[in-house]
Amino acid sequence: MIRLATTHDLIAIDSLAVKTIQAMHAEGLFQWSLAYPRQSHFHIDIEQGVCYVYVQNGEVLGVMSVMPEREDSYREIQWIKKDSLVVHRLMVDPSTRRQGIAKSLILFAYELVSDKSLQSLKIDTHPNNLPMRSLLKSLHFVELDFLHGIHRIAYERVHHDLALTKVLIFGNSGTGKTTLTKQLSKKRNLAALPLDSVYWLPNWQSLPDETFTRKVDDFMRSNDRFVMDGNYMRSASLPKRLEAADTLIFLDYELNVALQGVKQREKEYRHRYRTDMAEGCIENVDQEFLSYIVEFNKKRRPALLRLLNSHERTKCCYVFQTREALENWLNSIKDVSYVRRSRNN
Repeated sequence: MIRLATTHDLIAIDSLAVKTIQAMHAEGLFQWSLAYPRQSHFHIDIEQGVCYVYVQNGEVLGVMSVMPEREDSYREIQWIKKDSLVVHRLMVDPSTRRQGIAKSLILFAYELVSDKSLQSLKIDTHPNNLPMRSLLKSLHFVELDFLHGIHRIAYERVHHDLALTKVLIFGNSGTGKTTLTKQLSKKRNLAALPLDSVYWLPNWQSLPDETFTRKVDDFMRSNDRFVMDGNYMRSASLPKRLEAADTLIFLDYELNVALQGVKQREKEYRHRYRTDMAEGCIENVDQEFLSYIVEFNKKRRPALLRLLNSHERTKCCYVFQTREALENWLNSIKDVSYVRRSRNN
């Protein structure tokens, strides 16, 4: 359970701080000293109502302070958003590492951003704190610049309530791009467009790119809220799709996951066409299609990662490497009530 800390927690919090700092020092990480952060610092946080504790069976196993941004040291770099909460003094009992406590605390702070009608969550950490840096990356924080004044690396994650209105989904065949499109369409009331359904005509005849681009452009102009899946990296439609989107998602799964997905899809639609495809586009895995899937991570994955990296400061970018990670993220997204999504309605 995560709750606001009280002064009755101070002794337990200070004991946790000492254990955490000593464990860090033993590992060669000098992010904090034994003089900071300690009881006096957490006491101020508690009085200001910004200190939270993770409690299990009556024992304090984690602590953090979450407060509005007001640090002078943060002014030396360019952040993504201005109205933000900042996580400070996040500590977890060393005996409970790898139990997801730090992750739970950060995600709790992330939801406070929405509760307080703010825009993003910010946090900084020591360059040598590799476990924290890895955790922040897995939680879709953007690594920004180095804060020289405090010798820390700055991270920020924009809350998805500000995005998820114009979504592009990328990934290998068989990773579930269209399935995710349908899920987000329902959850966020978005008009859905699998790009394959536009590009492929009956009997696997392809649409000229000029016509394809025009149809995609018409779809985006007609809908204020949309989600579309498909790569089409060489299409003239890509720059327009990227310009319009506020969210980019890459299903960056291992090859065996993609192959299993294609196998299941072929079994389900064998000798018939999918409902999201043109009539006559019978599901079939031939050698050319199989080669595309097998070579995807080598030939196309690097370009997609560069694409998302180049937009991570201006759009919400998500890279999911497992279906479980995607499912956890989906479960964190709130359903929206009816929102008009077409300009023609």
